[in-house]
Amino acid sequence: MITKKIAKDTDNPLQDFDPYPLRIEKKAMEKWYIPAFLPFIIAKLIAIPIYLANEPESILHIGEDVIYLSVPIALSFVVLLYNAWIKQIPDVFLKIKGRFIKPRAQGKMPKNYDQFLREYLAGLRSPARYVVTLVFIASVFYVLVNMFAIPNRVSSNIKSITLQDSLALFKFAYIAVFYIISPVIWAYLAAVGAWIMSVTGWYVWKLPREFEIKVEARHPDKCGGLGFLGAFCLSFAFPILISTVFLGIMGLAGEVAGFRVSSAISDGAVLALIFFAMPLLYFAFFAPVWGIHNEMVVRGKEFLETGAKYIKQLEKKVDESIEKGNFSGAKDLSSELDSLVSYYSGPIPAWPFDKNIIFKFLSPQIFPVLGIVFKLDTLTQGNLKVFLDYLFPVK
Repeated sequence: MITKKIAKDTDNPLQDFDPYPLRIEKKAMEKWYIPAFLPFIIAKLIAIPIYLANEPESILHIGEDVIYLSVPIALSFVVLLYNAWIKQIPDVFLKIKGRFIKPRAQGKMPKNYDQFLREYLAGLRSPARYVVTLVFIASVFYVLVNMFAIPNRVSSNIKSITLQDSLALFKFAYIAVFYIISPVIWAYLAAVGAWIMSVTGWYVWKLPREFEIKVEARHPDKCGGLGFLGAFCLSFAFPILISTVFLGIMGLAGEVAGFRVSSAISDGAVLALIFFAMPLLYFAFFAPVWGIHNEMVVRGKEFLETGAKYIKQLEKKVDESIEKGNFSGAKDLSSELDSLVSYYSGPIPAWPFDKNIIFKFLSPQIFPVLGIVFKLDTLTQGNLKVFLDYLFPVK
């Protein structure tokens, strides 16, 4: 039994696939409802004595409750789709192994597929992920500090709390949970998921550059035999698209009458859409899919060139048979030629999925687009300009 297990692990580096170097990250993603909703529940429990004392306005911003709760709700949908996608990775990469002809040399010793998978696992667990996570959390706090005026709000709240205030402990705790702990937890989860999706997208993008893809133009899936890879790419775009739709709606809500969404929240949602969700969607989905598409186009051209060569050879044989007076043989060859032309004249798949799906798939993105368009003037004159001036100061 032990020998069999070792052999199996050697054949498949992803046998015991675990993209999380820290156990707490894995538990947080598996028990997603705890980090998603626990901060909100704790904040509301802490706020009960303050509400009972009839002084919520001294510290609580009741109008933000709906917005505050919408974040973990959206996060729940994203993590559920993300977890479903994570479970597909080992099987999909194992199937990919059977869809390649040979490694590309590219001026160096070609790597085998198992080595490629080990590099992928190393990339998922790279220490660079912690640097990216810290930068992302710092960016979230920068937005909170500069757009939501958190220091002023917290400072004014703290100044209003005296040592004689019987609710001082509850108010300090509420400030910590509402303004500090919750954003850190949610930003950390977002950064962990974004890292794994980006690294996976990067290695899917590298596949056709390091290996020659085997494309079957007449495969039953009508995707060159790569339909499973296309479905995989679509499945890990779903969590990102849910995020972009949510952020786009939040951006629009600040512009539509009847929605009580502050300008800061609306602007912040659009900034997150521009600087986080959209780039992630490109690097994790569009770039790798486009790379596969280009390789399929090349293989499709080779398929047509091969067909043209066979057709030309058969046409020559037909002509020779006619010249020799072998009309019966020419008739048989003509029938064979018609079949060959029919085989090579059908549509050649250029995408690893039905291209019509992509339009249905991207149609909900009208919300992010409208969110950006409606907020563009506000952002250019306000927070976006401040943010860009901070990144690229004019001397």
